[in-house]
Amino acid sequence: MLIGIYPRKLVFFAVIGLLIFGSVKFVNSRAGSMTVSASQDTVANMSQSYNDYYLELNAMPDGKIYSGSKEIPNAIRATSDMDELRLLVLDQPDNTYSTVKIVLNLPKKINRLYKDPEIIAVHGASPLFAKLEGNAVIFEAQNAYDR
Repeated sequence: MLIGIYPRKLVFFAVIGLLIFGSVKFVNSRAGSMTVSASQDTVANMSQSYNDYYLELNAMPDGKIYSGSKEIPNAIRATSDMDELRLLVLDQPDNTYSTVKIVLNLPKKINRLYKDPEIIAVHGASPLFAKLEGNAVIFEAQNAYDR
């Protein structure tokens, strides 16, 4: 019995394999650039209740964000027409929370926001509201499975 290699077929299937591999790598690299990113430093729960999560943030006039005395790096991202606050609030939590409330204290009172605040809630979180109250923006979400 004689086993041989057909060079033309080998080259054909090698090219097909490289095209498939390259396409998958290209699509994955494009998808990675479109993901939502946020500050990776999670902050401690300030709630007195075991079932709730409460966080109070302070925005300083220089654009820095603090939770208590701890600065949260890279939380503000400046764009051409606005500034965005992106904060990863709960990353692999040890507990399941019924509600999450985040209060962002602004350095001074503003009359209205350019655009309504938006909550990007994933993995079982359901946004309730985000609103401006005085010199604070309040974000609230609940566990989507507790409804």
